[in-house]
Amino acid sequence: MKLPLSSVALIALLAAGSARADFNLTRETTLGDDFGGQFHALTQGTLGSEAAERTTVATFSNFHPRAATSSVDGQIERHFQRVDEDALREYNGNLTITSTGEEGSEPRLLTLGFESLTVLRGDDGASLSGTLLVNGNSIDAAQAPGTVKRILLRLLRFLHY
Repeated sequence: MKLPLSSVALIALLAAGSARADFNLTRETTLGDDFGGQFHALTQGTLGSEAAERTTVATFSNFHPRAATSSVDGQIERHFQRVDEDALREYNGNLTITSTGEEGSEPRLLTLGFESLTVLRGDDGASLSGTLLVNGNSIDAAQAPGTVKRILLRLLRFLHY
């Protein structure tokens, strides 16, 4: 009995499926807002069935993530590493968030710096670990004020584009 060509191809594909294959990844994303700001992210790395590693560098240039009254400038670098089921995401960066508030009021600046920051998402929300530099003051990321934590977590979500 002759096997159809598609059956032969499927059998060959399944037989070859047991071989390990790693893939190289390069992804570039640019988002522009309605106010002339821009978010640009470049991701490079490898993907495999047993392990993966990639780095994303995201740059915010007068980017308005929510409204015209606040903008973000700076850069975040995310390192992602997975071995089997264990995954680690580590963030480094420096950001300046400018809030203009009402017309005529002085702009408020929030500067955030972080190195080796990790985020653990669980049933109770996200928890941070590492050290933050908030307006020049070093604080434990786990003890960050709620507003700082919310702003930072919102901006880190942009790295998933």
